[in-house]
Amino acid sequence: MSNLFRMILEPLIGPPPDPLTDEEVIVRATKAYRARCSRKGLIFNQPNKGLSEVDGDIIVLRNCKGVLARYSWTYKGLRFVKGSGKEDQTNE
Repeated sequence: MSNLFRMILEPLIGPPPDPLTDEEVIVRATKAYRARCSRKGLIFNQPNKGLSEVDGDIIVLRNCKGVLARYSWTYKGLRFVKGSGKEDQTNE
């Protein structure tokens, strides 16, 4: 982090936030998935936190039925990523 930030901005806005843990990222992706299901009229299937994973910039939500959805981080937040056919249940 630059000295400019530390000298000028940090006293005004506080220290930069800590990076999110994988669990927090999965919770955010689950909320985005629930909202997408609601908007598209799809049945929401609860993702399993133990089966879901964060792989770099891609978040994969899974449950016992398979992959539910994939999201990627963008500068605007989470973005739905279309998956491969059968494996992704919200591929519409």
